Amino acid sequence: LEAETPAVRTEEEIGARACERLATEDLLTLEGTCRRLLDLGDDWDTLAEEERDAFGQAYARYQEAIREARAEL
Repeated sequence: LEAETPAVRTEEEIGARACERLATEDLLTLEGTCRRLLDLGDDWDTLAEEERDAFGQAYARYQEAIREARAEL
């Protein structure tokens, strides 16, 4: 377990740095859609196409921010 701790901290730091890079709108889009899917039990197919597209675009920007944060460490 101790050997995993630095890796977990690094992943948390990468995630935090990535979130700092994202626009507030992207963060709200990701959080809102995830909340609807996980907490409220909505189905991906029941979401409006615009919401699915917005989530996909925000998630792509998040993935890019993750890559950039990893490159910094």
